[in-house]
Amino acid sequence: MIVSQYLGVFTLERKRQSIINSIQEVATISEETASGAEEVDTVIAVLLGKESDIRIFPASSDKDNSDKRALPALGYELYENGQACAAVQYYGGGLWGTNKNIVWIRNDLDNRKKLFLAAAVTSLLQHQMDNTLP
Repeated sequence: MIVSQYLGVFTLERKRQSIINSIQEVATISEETASGAEEVDTVIAVLLGKESDIRIFPASSDKDNSDKRALPALGYELYENGQACAAVQYYGGGLWGTNKNIVWIRNDLDNRKKLFLAAAVTSLLQHQMDNTLP
């Protein structure tokens, strides 16, 4: 009984560490982006699934240099098959940086996918907090 409980915890810890490692992985790919333009985007992680992969891109309100604030809003966008499926804003931009930690998940996804995306976004937020706090 104790061995099976230990193996279960060990397996969960390995899966958790695997997710954290894949989120922290950095790669550069060239592909058609959501806007339809052919360009090179920096993917900070690829979440591998049985049916499809989810790519995580950095996001900014100043992507096309139209944001007049000195400090733009920052976050991540998650794409599956070229469609946005989730997004997170960890910094609201501007001097005060309000509107932090805002999460959006597409409504028409099944519950398992929403739970998976919620876990991924939570991990991204935690990673961001760990790297910004003194």
